[in-house]
Amino acid sequence: MSDAIIVINAGSTSVKFAAYGEGDTSESPPLLCHGQVDGMQGDPRFVVRNATGEPLDRHEWGEGHAIDHAAALRFVIIWLEANLASKKVAAAGHRVVLGGARFEAPALIEGDVLDYLESLAIMEPSHQPFNVKGARALAEAFPGLPQVACFDSSFHRTMPEAAQHYALPKDVRDAGARHWGYHGLSYEYISRQIPEFAP
Repeated sequence: MSDAIIVINAGSTSVKFAAYGEGDTSESPPLLCHGQVDGMQGDPRFVVRNATGEPLDRHEWGEGHAIDHAAALRFVIIWLEANLASKKVAAAGHRVVLGGARFEAPALIEGDVLDYLESLAIMEPSHQPFNVKGARALAEAFPGLPQVACFDSSFHRTMPEAAQHYALPKDVRDAGARHWGYHGLSYEYISRQIPEFAP
């Protein structure tokens, strides 16, 4: 049995995921499949596709049957382990918008990490709480599964310090108001891919 890693983007009404197999350390791990559970608040649907985008499976819970993040993620993990040729999910990575002042790079989710990340929801209430909820739900459903949080804000922490601050009073900046930046994981990927197409 070989290992798979699942990457998760938990939102308010959906959970998007991709599963990757073991690969040569010199290259990106191979994509096994990707999909999502959406409509979680009233008409949940699961769809999964292979690496080339061809449908593999789908499931519907039925209209009026809401599910939470824990139920969605439990379904995804069980489906993956039952359908991916002797693969066991060995770890999970989560897209999280803000790492705050504490995290400039990916962080192992342990101790008070989720509590700290949840405290940042006041600065980004449309995604942060749900990103954290997904990680918390997975930890409850699969205790002991290693999880890592990867932050959109990390990419932007490489800007000069002056560019990360707004022209605000120091006490407001000290309370956490700063230019955190968004979509950093996408920008990081794009910046790594550009040399392949435009050396």
